[in-house]
Amino acid sequence: MSNDSLSLNSLPHVNVQITPNKGREFIASENLCAGTTLFHVYPYATAIVDSFKKRICARCLCVHPTRFFSLHCHGCDQVYYCSQQCYEQDNHYKNILTNTSTITTTTSNNSTTPLWICSALRKLATLKKVDKHEKSVAKLVLLIYWQREKSMQQDQKELSETKDQHSNNDEESNDIVVLSSTYEQVMALESHYKDWSTDVKQDWHRIQQFLEKQLEGIYSHKDEVIHLISKIESNSFGVFLDNNKNKGEPVARALFPIASLFNHDCNNNCEAEQMIDHQDILQQFERKEEKVSNPNNSEEEIRYYYPDLFSKTRGSFRPMLVRTIRSVKANDSLTISYIDSSLPVSARRQILKQDYYFVCQCDRCINELSLKK
Repeated sequence: MSNDSLSLNSLPHVNVQITPNKGREFIASENLCAGTTLFHVYPYATAIVDSFKKRICARCLCVHPTRFFSLHCHGCDQVYYCSQQCYEQDNHYKNILTNTSTITTTTSNNSTTPLWICSALRKLATLKKVDKHEKSVAKLVLLIYWQREKSMQQDQKELSETKDQHSNNDEESNDIVVLSSTYEQVMALESHYKDWSTDVKQDWHRIQQFLEKQLEGIYSHKDEVIHLISKIESNSFGVFLDNNKNKGEPVARALFPIASLFNHDCNNNCEAEQMIDHQDILQQFERKEEKVSNPNNSEEEIRYYYPDLFSKTRGSFRPMLVRTIRSVKANDSLTISYIDSSLPVSARRQILKQDYYFVCQCDRCINELSLKK
């Protein structure tokens, strides 16, 4: 059942409360057993790293099993799509109403083009002396504002179609809560800009200037962009091809603002898992075969391959599933681990202080520190 219209305090299993020194957090509204699914939530925006932009659909996040997708936005050449369906739903050339802050042009087929996102993505792709991490954060900033603009311009029918598409890709029970993220939830995230050192602020200054120039007339107030960068730094999740964080670097960065309401604990009682697409669906509906000659054999061999354009949307939009991993009592905090919890206590605390700006005081850390004395 979809619960987009419900407030977070109306969800089953969980409540949101403000806790001193912790801020907003999820707590259990009832006794929960291990393995209880709390909800699925879709990302508000996802930025694919440049080296994987041709292999991952910019809309549904379907991953091509072997090669690359060919269909892309001709305005920026920076986003690729698995199918005509995803292209028409998400393409920057889609004919939509534009507001006065959006620069537009008219293409040969008389469709209206919101040029600012295309122009910004093109310029970001060629920006020099910017590392992959900084570029992925900057891309996510641009896509957050682009998603906000799309949401404002979509009519109710389109919004319903989007929700239906999400629901159709959900293979779980109809009793599971499915949530969509909102721009308001993104902006409500905590910024740690005030905690940044002078060196860190200087490191991000060039990206900040670039983004403010591209987003001129779009963002609302001074320092909004740099605070959004800080929110992404502390709250975004890496996207991995096989959901195994120990295998390589992330191929994308996604923002799940609702999932950020789970506080950290080194002995966490919940886990947040991004749901990857099942390859058997692609094998069943998209895999092709052809006969090829074998120079060492008179008989022809069958070769299997995947086309560079699928017949329909095949990705599941990478929802995040949050569930308990042990029993939780009513009114206890619901927590996840922000880091590799198998690390020694000193390493865990150092990473948390460096990346998340707090000193972990969870029971596990305190107990392990006391044993060292």
